[in-house]
Amino acid sequence: MDTTDTPTAQEASDQEDQVRDSSEEALVAEEADRAEGDPSEMEDETPATPEELMELRQKAAERDDYLNEFQRARADYQNLHRRTQRDRATFRQQGIEDICQEMFLALDQLDLAIQSAESSKEVDALVQGITMVRTTFQSVLQRFNIENILTQDQQFDPNLHEAVSTVNSPDLPDLTILAEVRKGYRMGDRILRPSQVMVSKRPDSE
Repeated sequence: MDTTDTPTAQEASDQEDQVRDSSEEALVAEEADRAEGDPSEMEDETPATPEELMELRQKAAERDDYLNEFQRARADYQNLHRRTQRDRATFRQQGIEDICQEMFLALDQLDLAIQSAESSKEVDALVQGITMVRTTFQSVLQRFNIENILTQDQQFDPNLHEAVSTVNSPDLPDLTILAEVRKGYRMGDRILRPSQVMVSKRPDSE
């Protein structure tokens, strides 16, 4: 019996393995091509319509307008802040200059009082000159709406007065102002300096 062209069992098995390997390689290649995407098989993208393009352009223009408005508002705020700081410094400087101008008049009067006292050697002239200076200072304060805090015949008010001493006074209610030690000043409702006062204290209140 001729067995020259008849494949053995081993050869048949090897051929089946080769066919199987070739099929697997073909499947892998096909999957790879599908993953990379074949342009011919990709779904066509629908181009934007003119209405959609117009809407996109409008949105972009609105975005630019908002950005420009924000930048202008920020620049306006920065300019306002700088101008306010500059005006505040100018007003402060002007206020100091106005007060100094008023004080110069008081100093002039004080110099005249000293010169008069030195030439006449009279105490009355010196007292009169000092009184004039005080009157000038008082008028300056009044022009700035600054006035003395009242203490005479007043009941002690911790918002206006500062008690520096107490005196036993059986005939007066507690905390009746007896004397002013140092004047206090106010500008409207703002207390610049409280008045220092002596107040009464009933002995039986201890």
